[in-house]
Amino acid sequence: MMRLIYKCVTVIGLSVALFVLMEAFWGRPNCFDCRGYQYGFPFAFREEAGYVGPERTVWLGLLGNWAVTLAVSICAVWAWRRARSSK
Repeated sequence: MMRLIYKCVTVIGLSVALFVLMEAFWGRPNCFDCRGYQYGFPFAFREEAGYVGPERTVWLGLLGNWAVTLAVSICAVWAWRRARSSK
């Protein structure tokens, strides 16, 4: 049971770190006042409204980004555990 908890905590921590790094390096907005400008990596999850109003969240893009980071993290932990157990 502890191995499962350890694996889940590792995957969640790795996916959060990967999400933050992806958005910090590739998901930053290049235009802070462009109406309709979308940003996020690999899927856009924010849309700027400029001076007209507040920005809005594109929920499908945000969920897509989390799914990508979770899948990459699961694959990394799976490959790491497989390489560790094959020694």
